[in-house]
Amino acid sequence: MRKIITLTLVLATLFAVSCSTKQANPMQYSISNIVDVTIKQYQDTTFYMATGLEYLAGPQETATISIGDLPAGLTVSPTSISGTPSFANLFTFHAATSVSGSFPVTVSVTSASSGTQNFTFNVIVTPVNPLVYNLNTLPNLTIPQYTFTMVDLPINATYVSGHNEDVTFTPSSTLSSFAFTPYSVIGQPPFSTFVTMRGAPMTPGTYTVSLNGHSQSSGAQPHSFSVNVTPSSDCAPELRPKPTTDLWVCTTSCTSYTGPETTNASLRSITVLSTNNVKMAVPFMDMRGVLNCSAQTLSITPSTYSGLSVSGGTGTFSPDIVVINYTLSGSINSGCTTTFTR
Repeated sequence: MRKIITLTLVLATLFAVSCSTKQANPMQYSISNIVDVTIKQYQDTTFYMATGLEYLAGPQETATISIGDLPAGLTVSPTSISGTPSFANLFTFHAATSVSGSFPVTVSVTSASSGTQNFTFNVIVTPVNPLVYNLNTLPNLTIPQYTFTMVDLPINATYVSGHNEDVTFTPSSTLSSFAFTPYSVIGQPPFSTFVTMRGAPMTPGTYTVSLNGHSQSSGAQPHSFSVNVTPSSDCAPELRPKPTTDLWVCTTSCTSYTGPETTNASLRSITVLSTNNVKMAVPFMDMRGVLNCSAQTLSITPSTYSGLSVSGGTGTFSPDIVVINYTLSGSINSGCTTTFTR
């Protein structure tokens, strides 16, 4: 028992002496280029910090420099570097912050003998004046019900003052039947562009179309106009050719007939004849239909063409799809469905 105690005491004494020697003679070094950095608010900025450790005295050992406590909007690469002093390396910082102020960043140096020492520099974000820009006035529009309309909406943004930056314009409408191309546009004032609005309004009323702008410093800027949809008893214009195409893609299926007319999709037309009357070129023959605007349905007028008769039929329609069901007799005896899309 006495030997064991003696050995333990000797080991404890050696350990204490070793630790005492280690702490009494830590590695000494100096760190370079830990200085404040000034950048501007709302401005994407990349800056570099070429820092390193210069060996001064003590045990020469591996040390690690790490960056921590980064404020929101600030990133760094790499986050740490290691080496045996003297050594140097480059940290790359990227800042994109919308908040002004002074933000401390901690640089920590860690080694076995000297532990961790912290150094601090500040990223100073100076405030800028928000962007001020003017927009052209968009005139209000009046569109008859059921009439397909395509309008280019000009956007003319002129710079007035403040921090110039990108502005994003995003169109929207309280009228669901309108679509916009492109969905959004981006530019830095001064600039000019346009957004195309297209659609066939189905319900009379007054609607709002918005082309609101948004930038980092100025936030959201309203930019809107009104569309007045006037009532109409004629919905045939809804099926008129669009500026982009005057043809529909036509597919047909029949219950008791399979022929070349039903094999592939084909390009066909729908022609407006008069108020609420249209002609539909199906693969077999031309058919005429009478539109019911309020119900968005149609009825097919009985007709005969080259030994083939249609006794009538029904269908539904919208600006971009027409579906008709009818019965043929004569050279073909079958019930058929034809779908037009565009």
